[in-house]
Amino acid sequence: MSCGVDRRLPGARWAILILCLLMVGPWACGRKAPPVPPERPPLPQPMELNAWREGDAVGLSWRPGERDRGVVRYAVLRSQWPVEAPPCEGCPLVFQEVGSVEAAPETDAYTFTDRIQTDLVYSYKIEPVGSSGDRGPASRRIVVAPTAR
Repeated sequence: MSCGVDRRLPGARWAILILCLLMVGPWACGRKAPPVPPERPPLPQPMELNAWREGDAVGLSWRPGERDRGVVRYAVLRSQWPVEAPPCEGCPLVFQEVGSVEAAPETDAYTFTDRIQTDLVYSYKIEPVGSSGDRGPASRRIVVAPTAR
């Protein structure tokens, strides 16, 4: 006897609904990717790097770019090689950090002194370092050769 009541399996509708949700679910939340940190303006590049050599010391001086905006210190990087074995043309130089100078507001110029061996050639560059350890663009490189005797 039929009274107009639907007597299909009640679980079939739930099964279809769950199946549809499982098929759509993985794509419903948008693109999956690692989080992207907010963009910060780049650290300013140090300018006007100069060097002088006196005996077993090299002095460096440079000016901050755009008033040290975001810079907490300047890393001094050095590469070195013997006079008789210069690096090949176009080969990248390997720089190592040999010191740093803390950034100070309202400072127009910074200096750094490095102790060296007198029979080596040195190349220096300066990199700004931000509060989270991020590094900005390096200054131009400068080469310091042994003085003639």
